[in-house]
Amino acid sequence: MKVMIFLTAVFLFISGCNKDENKEVTNIPDSFSKADYKIEVDEMPEPVGGIIAIQEKVIYPEYAKEKGIEGKVFVIAFVNESGDVVNAEVIRSANPVLDSAALKAVRQVKFEPGQNEGKKVKVQVTIPIMFKLSRTK
Repeated sequence: MKVMIFLTAVFLFISGCNKDENKEVTNIPDSFSKADYKIEVDEMPEPVGGIIAIQEKVIYPEYAKEKGIEGKVFVIAFVNESGDVVNAEVIRSANPVLDSAALKAVRQVKFEPGQNEGKKVKVQVTIPIMFKLSRTK
């Protein structure tokens, strides 16, 4: 009986510890609401330095390289009026390992804010990130 109680306690402890293990820590503002971010505006946000700025931030995970994992990840970035990415989420996954790398890269990039009728506005923008291993002979 004591063994059963001990095992149950250990199971509950481990379950509680692993609960948030795979969640990525973000700095999402408490007041964040997707509804505040426009989908279409006169001028969409652009990464400072162009798309290459995002590409330079992408780090191909070693695990994915070793396993030959490739694919395209689509990320929605929620860009505020200052050009900061306040939240990002994967809308089309290639693999969880690649998804994590794509999110990390997008969150690190500064954007030129989107504009509507000459005013800076909050905008959501979709960014495709391709993971492709080079084939050498």
